[in-house]
Amino acid sequence: MPGNVPAASPADFFPSIAYRAFSESREWAVLDNAYARGEVQVSTRVSTSRKGPWRLTWRGSAADLATLRSFYDDHGMTQPFYFTPVNESQKTARFNSPWQQSSGRGGICEATLEIVEIA
Repeated sequence: MPGNVPAASPADFFPSIAYRAFSESREWAVLDNAYARGEVQVSTRVSTSRKGPWRLTWRGSAADLATLRSFYDDHGMTQPFYFTPVNESQKTARFNSPWQQSSGRGGICEATLEIVEIA
């Protein structure tokens, strides 16, 4: 069919050096009504949450940071890859934020990233 977008086909895996540093957020769509007397009525519009992005603020050695940066440079914010969050099944994902990095004392480096599931 013309105009269809092909499914994402990742070729490699996110480096395992940073898996445990991710945090995940979830969102529920809700309907919120406020009445004149100050009463509020809230009800969920869905029965399951929408998974938010995984956020990473990672601290480590310069060598590990170089590995992470190389992976980011190879994929940018468009190329999919496999990502396996702790205690979850494998996901197809992509980066959802630009690369941010800083260096501190003692050779400790910090990177901030966001990953979003796409399939």
